Amino acid sequence: MMIIKDYLTIPGTKSFNQDQFGFVLADSSAACWVIDGATPIDNTSFIPSANDTSWFVQHVHQELIKLSLKDGIPDDIFENVIQNVSSLYDIMVGGIDKVPIELRPLAAISWVRITRIASNYLIEYAGFADCYAIIQQSDGNHIPLNDFNIYDNTIIENKIINLHKQGIREQELLRKYLVEDLKHDRIKQNLERTSQILGLQVDAINNINKNTLSLDFPFHILLASDGFFRIIDMYKRYSVEELLSKVITHGLGSIYNELSNLENSDNLCLKYPRIKVSDDITALLTFIS
Repeated sequence: MMIIKDYLTIPGTKSFNQDQFGFVLADSSAACWVIDGATPIDNTSFIPSANDTSWFVQHVHQELIKLSLKDGIPDDIFENVIQNVSSLYDIMVGGIDKVPIELRPLAAISWVRITRIASNYLIEYAGFADCYAIIQQSDGNHIPLNDFNIYDNTIIENKIINLHKQGIREQELLRKYLVEDLKHDRIKQNLERTSQILGLQVDAINNINKNTLSLDFPFHILLASDGFFRIIDMYKRYSVEELLSKVITHGLGSIYNELSNLENSDNLCLKYPRIKVSDDITALLTFIS
């Protein structure tokens, strides 16, 4: 069945990690996931004695532990997750309307459920935003379970480049210049029916990214946050196939070491424009036998 082959979860520039991975196992089925909490625009917290994003990620994680292997399609599972977490958040903050729209917690997620059916496995994928999921079969063929181009980061990157040209290079100062853009994006993500990110709005279920397929075993599944996938889409060090081969052979830590070296050597974010020197990195590698 499903074996946890390797995992990694490391905070980025912030001292706390807003990512989470998880899994549940049963006799003929299993599920696993990676959640990447969206970095808050500021340090305001509405949950008593907690960071709202971290609280949100942990409670989504707890709901998935309870619901992932229940009967029902992924849409139903995530609808229940959102409803349960949203209701509790409303209680915790004394009414969700007290929280400005741009400060409400959001997260990306990739979730996979594997069910043994005769000699094959049914693979069900569901996700929001830019956490990634890829299968590698025993013949080396790889199957992306979601779209690797969900978000176009070139707009924000170009704004950072223009600020660099104006002599504005310190990270916190850059963030202050970009805060209105970030607020605008968060408002859209929390309100629009077309939003593809996991939040407190049940409407988001209409935009869940899904995939279903049947596979012979054995195969590997890699789930990872966008911080881990910087090695591909930002730093261009590997193709997807090369990345899978490396983590299967050398482990997830080998990629983290490369990421760390790249980011530390560009700690002013000049060669690779970005808001944070290092993003949270979370990845989970499983083997299905």
